[in-house]
Amino acid sequence: MAGHFGRVFGIDVSPETIEACHERYVLKNLEFRVFEPTQQPFPNSSFDFIGSFQVFEHIPLEGVSDFIQYIWAMLRSGGVAIVTTPNANNYFGGYSGNPFHVKEYRREELQMKFAEVLDPGCFEVFATADVPSTMVNNYVKRALRASRFGSLLGRALCLPLAVAERKGFITFTSSPIVKSNRDDIIGGYLVEIHKGHTG
Repeated sequence: MAGHFGRVFGIDVSPETIEACHERYVLKNLEFRVFEPTQQPFPNSSFDFIGSFQVFEHIPLEGVSDFIQYIWAMLRSGGVAIVTTPNANNYFGGYSGNPFHVKEYRREELQMKFAEVLDPGCFEVFATADVPSTMVNNYVKRALRASRFGSLLGRALCLPLAVAERKGFITFTSSPIVKSNRDDIIGGYLVEIHKGHTG
């Protein structure tokens, strides 16, 4: 992202994560900060683009509306925000078993949560396809309908794919994100927010 924007900030609640980022990613236009999750991390109208990648599922339910409001407030007029989160339809019983996830959402739940804060014309919810290794893992879990055994077998089957993806031997798609209105695809959800020009 720092190669496409004039100035980029990365934030996380973990000081250890931020310290690791400072050591690993050093660019003049890139800065990392620890933030207090119960407060808006930057002033209003600070950004043209905001990306929140796989954070939404970690937010306590009582803080979800504030989170959405913070994103909206920090966007400049004409700005865009992208919020990604897992698709609960991918998991047996609607839950992946990840103990750090407060909630995994279905499309209608995301639409309802965002519509509580934003005008429905300001955002759209899309399903997105995952990388091959994650798709294999979730297909196996779906087929076996047993979260623990399905996870173990899925991980074993997708390990060679995951290594190939990390090494750059597999290119999943020529497009960075493939958006869909189908909820049965293996992947996550992407909420696209547009803050229209005013005046």
